[in-house]
Amino acid sequence: MDVSVGERKVSSFDSKQDSAQDGGDPMSAMQRKLLGTRFQYFTDADGQVEKVEGLEELMREIKTIGKPQDQAIFQQMFSGDILKEYASFGGMMTNRPVTIGDRWRKTKDFVSPVGVMATDMEYTFKSWEQHRDRKCMRIAVCGQHFSQTRCDGSKQSPTKT
Repeated sequence: MDVSVGERKVSSFDSKQDSAQDGGDPMSAMQRKLLGTRFQYFTDADGQVEKVEGLEELMREIKTIGKPQDQAIFQQMFSGDILKEYASFGGMMTNRPVTIGDRWRKTKDFVSPVGVMATDMEYTFKSWEQHRDRKCMRIAVCGQHFSQTRCDGSKQSPTKT
């Protein structure tokens, strides 16, 4: 994940590279904590996330890493409200019947601590999975999130993540 403000790169993280190559980037150790972290999302009938479990444990671990200002940035980027927005699939589902292998693209804007976030995501129906007594879709998601404007509406250079 590369984070840039305008043309200036402020952070770069590659989960595939050895942690010794993180180059002192204060956010890398925190982002590494995301690897393998499991969140459980509880949704309503319309696919809107009502509750996220697993976030409290991650945030406790983050408090042991880095400087307080870096921790605060991380906590804003991955707050419960932000994770709910990223994972609320109600508006992101296609309005047509799909079969395994089908893909669809959706875009969405929402307000976050860094401004108006835009998402451009591609969804792929991978398979059916059985969870307890429910048959659930396994959907792969690939795309990008980036900020468009500040919360006050003024223009800002895009921050891509």
